[in-house]
Amino acid sequence: MKIKYVNGADIRNTTDTDFAGFSTSNYSPLVPKGAVWMEQYLKPEKDLMLHIIETEKKFRQFKDARTFLEKEARKRGPCPPFAKKRERRSGRTLVWVDGATVRKFLDPYFFLGGHDLVYSYIPKNEIWIDALNYSNDQQFTIIHELKERVLMARGMEYHSAHDYALAEERHYRRKAGVARFENG
Repeated sequence: MKIKYVNGADIRNTTDTDFAGFSTSNYSPLVPKGAVWMEQYLKPEKDLMLHIIETEKKFRQFKDARTFLEKEARKRGPCPPFAKKRERRSGRTLVWVDGATVRKFLDPYFFLGGHDLVYSYIPKNEIWIDALNYSNDQQFTIIHELKERVLMARGMEYHSAHDYALAEERHYRRKAGVARFENG
């Protein structure tokens, strides 16, 4: 498997706003067969990313692979402190976290950010942002997570809320002048 380290922010600004962490041809037609695109900031976690990919191959359903990997992570013992910074915004607490620690001890699939209505390990009314992600890209993750959480709190199911949040994120990427979407 050939690994290509990429700037994920560039991909999110041009072809795939939903790109997070790594991708293979199973996730995206942009990635050649036999290759893995991995965000540059995840280079120190390369072995974990490859382990995720290999584990997914052993399961028919993604949710089963995810459950297996989460249980595996929690067997490593108590999670060390990982919060880097806290801020109140829009009635929520934003917490910048060391994503590598979260991935190692809680959830190998934690990329970019998340909130309490999707991830059971995130405390009520909190939104976590991966502090390891490119600092100039974090503002868009915050926009995404806030929008998604508001919609889910109103009763929208995750997949639809996520789609609306991606649209909102794309809007703000354009407004900030960083988006160069090739397909509109």
